[in-house]
Amino acid sequence: MLKKFPFSIIESPNKTRKRIRNLLRNAESAFKEKVYPLPGSVVLCDLVETEYHSGIYVGNNRIVHLEGSGEIRCVSPERFLRRLGGFTEAKIIFVSCDCDGDPVGDDETAERALSMVGKSRDYNLVFDNCHQFTSGCLTDDFENADNFTWMLKMTAKDYLGAEKWLLWKGYDKSSNIISDLLDDTIIRR
Repeated sequence: MLKKFPFSIIESPNKTRKRIRNLLRNAESAFKEKVYPLPGSVVLCDLVETEYHSGIYVGNNRIVHLEGSGEIRCVSPERFLRRLGGFTEAKIIFVSCDCDGDPVGDDETAERALSMVGKSRDYNLVFDNCHQFTSGCLTDDFENADNFTWMLKMTAKDYLGAEKWLLWKGYDKSSNIISDLLDDTIIRR
């Protein structure tokens, strides 16, 4: 008996290519080093294609981030992964690390993030989004221009020395994806 393959042969070629690309990216992630964030670490999870959702780890298994509603919230990593009601299929969280792979964070960054909880911003997907908020926590300039992941990563490098983005140990569901993929492609007798 053949178990269901991770994509359907009747779905569009573009959708199939996207699903295969995501599976391969997650499979590659399973073999990366895994770390725990420090208070003030920048964290990222998948949003769409090459863009990510960002926030600041503040300790005690909590992340402060800007919601699409404009609210600034302190949430669990599980809630952080469930962006847009689970629509994004995010399964892994990346942590800001130095060139040696050690997590980097900053207590002042964590304090700035916590001081913003309960406030709101005039959220806009392009002009006032999670990256601008996260960068503001790093720089204390919440009206910065860091509206894309690559911009935030540059600021994290300047302020924290973040040169690598490694998986958060325990929030890296990529290992499960690989075993599911293998199970799905094996013919059972």
